[in-house]
Amino acid sequence: MPTTTASCADHSGSESARFIDHAHSSPRAIFADATLIPSRHLFYALVIGYSCVCFLLILTFYYHALPLSLGVCCLYFLWLEAEQWLWCHVRQQGRLVIGCDGQVTWRGQAWRLRRVTVRTPWLLVMQLQRVPGQTSSRPWLAIAPDSCCPKTYHRLMLFARYPDGMTDYR
Repeated sequence: MPTTTASCADHSGSESARFIDHAHSSPRAIFADATLIPSRHLFYALVIGYSCVCFLLILTFYYHALPLSLGVCCLYFLWLEAEQWLWCHVRQQGRLVIGCDGQVTWRGQAWRLRRVTVRTPWLLVMQLQRVPGQTSSRPWLAIAPDSCCPKTYHRLMLFARYPDGMTDYR
C-alpha cells in the first residue's frame, strides 16, 4: 500500500470556485477538484474483514463442521475475491472534478452521479454512470476522508447530499 498522503494543494487554488477550460466551448466553474488516492483505512478494513472470514473458515475445520475439501474450495474462492477487491480498491485513484453545473469528470471522462449509497462521516460511496453515447459502465467510487484533503472531502459530502441543488439557482 502506498504511503502517500493527500494534500489540499492538489488542484484547489482558492476558497471560491475556479474557472478552467476542459475542451469545452466556454470555461466552467469547479465545485470540487481533487486527486484521489487509495484510502489506507478502507484497505485495512478490507484486509481485516477477509482475515476474519478466513479465520472463521479455519475454525470450521477445527470443529469438523465443514468437510476439508469444501473448506479448501471456500478458502480458494475467498482468496480470489479478496484479491479482486483489493486490486479494485488500489485502482480507485485519479482526478475527480465536479463542476458547479453538476457534471462529474473522473479520470478525464464525463460521468453523471447515479446514486449515493453510503454517506457517513467516514465513508462516501457513489455510483457513477457514463453520459449517454458512451459504454454503460457503472463504477462504484468509495471515498474516505484520507483519500483527499478534508476541505475537498467536505465538498464531496455536500455534493453527495444535494446533487441537484447546485443547478437550482440558475
